[in-house]
Amino acid sequence: MIKLLRQHLFKNGTLISMLDKSDGIFYIDKPIDRDDKTYLVIKDKLLSGRYIEEYQLTFHIISPAPQKVKDIERELIDYLNDPRGEKIIRDGNKFISNIKVLQGGGTTRTKEGDFLGVIYFIAKI
Repeated sequence: MIKLLRQHLFKNGTLISMLDKSDGIFYIDKPIDRDDKTYLVIKDKLLSGRYIEEYQLTFHIISPAPQKVKDIERELIDYLNDPRGEKIIRDGNKFISNIKVLQGGGTTRTKEGDFLGVIYFIAKI
């Protein structure tokens, strides 16, 4: 699911232009060998998993500029939030049928002095 979600996010030129590098969307953590300053980290947690799996997606937005964090948050919400299930994110047999924003976790500072914004989504596949 994360691979499919990343592919979908890479199609958003506005979002990608806000990141330091065009491949600056990572799963769980940014690789140590990367020097990106503005990037996204996606984390997932399975909430239920019978016939339709439901995941909590946590997006961490890291940047030295607080306004950039807020701009990326807004773009993520505008691009992904689909509470009515009108858009299906699909690649072959894999698809996300519904994704909606739960809440924002706010913005704080990291120990490195950057700003960290957190947004939570629920996704059904």
